[in-house]
Amino acid sequence: MIEAFHKAISTGNQNTYKFALGRAVIEEFGNDRIIPLIALAGRFADYYFKNHQEFKLRETNNPSQDPTATLILRKLIKYRYGDRIPPKRMPKKFREDFAEKIVNPPSGWGHSVFTYVLPCWQGAAMNTRGYYEYPRSGSNDFFEFSIDDGLIILTNDFVATLDHHKSTLLSMVILEWARFMEKFNHTPNLISKLSPKKPYRRISKFRSIFKETPALKIGLCHLCKQPLLKADFTLDHMIPFDYVYTDDLWNLVPAHRKCNSKKGARVGSDRMIRKLIERNNVLWDLRGSAAQKWIQSSAESANGLESNIILVANAAKKAGFEKVTDQEINSYS
Repeated sequence: MIEAFHKAISTGNQNTYKFALGRAVIEEFGNDRIIPLIALAGRFADYYFKNHQEFKLRETNNPSQDPTATLILRKLIKYRYGDRIPPKRMPKKFREDFAEKIVNPPSGWGHSVFTYVLPCWQGAAMNTRGYYEYPRSGSNDFFEFSIDDGLIILTNDFVATLDHHKSTLLSMVILEWARFMEKFNHTPNLISKLSPKKPYRRISKFRSIFKETPALKIGLCHLCKQPLLKADFTLDHMIPFDYVYTDDLWNLVPAHRKCNSKKGARVGSDRMIRKLIERNNVLWDLRGSAAQKWIQSSAESANGLESNIILVANAAKKAGFEKVTDQEINSYS
């Protein structure tokens, strides 16, 4: 059953629906073999909101044909927020609306996600004319499904496998999801971004280093260039954490709480990036300091670190992360 599950999720994919379905079933499974589609859709909403809004990930190998779930998400965001930046964390009411539309999209919004992924779980059948068929009910080795009744019923064999190998199956889904997406998403730490586990954070450790290292200029905001009091001190990721998905000294700068919030998950301006590189060059030569050890662990040379920063910043912008403009900086202070 484990081998068959791996084959089901990893073959015939043009988008990430199978990975999302496999993960949703694993995470939604409890004591009941019957799982409502609306419960699975809620999980889909969690995955696609996080992947699209936080990480700017593409969910299909066809750039001209986004999955219906992504199109629904974009329409909902446009309807709810217009030109405003939506919240980073999905509100409860938004999640409910998103899940409902994944199951039953409004007219003109495409077909339900489940119209395709359920019949295709182990491969869709073809009719006599050579076209794929997508029945609204059916069964396979893992579950029976009825789109009209809005549910799936897990088979006894699949339930037994989930009871004994749930964590194995979940790890398998995350790995195959990452393998599929890394072909067209050039983003660091992809497995960690897809994983349900929270990332390991080192931000508190670096706060101490900033306070102990005068060269890090804790008293000056890197964003607005104005004096920074200790009570208002925060650390900003010059290249957004949502892209790099790690805390590294080379990417951290002191900032006012308000400036940090205004910048948000955007790449620093050209001036900010240049100042970051200059600061890191100073740290590279700061003999005997903890800051030097952390900086030199990031690259083989100062020039190499500079090249990496420019490369990562450009890659983040290419992935869809906006850049702060130098003109906007003046309004921060």
